[in-house]
Amino acid sequence: MNTNEIKNAVAEDLAEISCQTEKIITNLLASHPQKKGAVFVIGCSTSEVAGGSIGKDSSAEIGKAIFETANRILSEKGIFLACQCCE
Repeated sequence: MNTNEIKNAVAEDLAEISCQTEKIITNLLASHPQKKGAVFVIGCSTSEVAGGSIGKDSSAEIGKAIFETANRILSEKGIFLACQCCE
């Protein structure tokens, strides 16, 4: 695999993580509506999201994808995000 193919594969993986994050939060809010001003807490291991063991495959890129997606969805609804994505 050359460098461009690797970059494309990583971009596709991050896009999939963002898509799954959006689906999870949207479905959760549909089944458990929250009031404006509520705090939504996310805690996750980027290593586990990547398919590894906690603390072994940390990824700032994965944490950023999860945070930015969640923050966008929640802020549109006036919900605050508290997030800890371990690296």
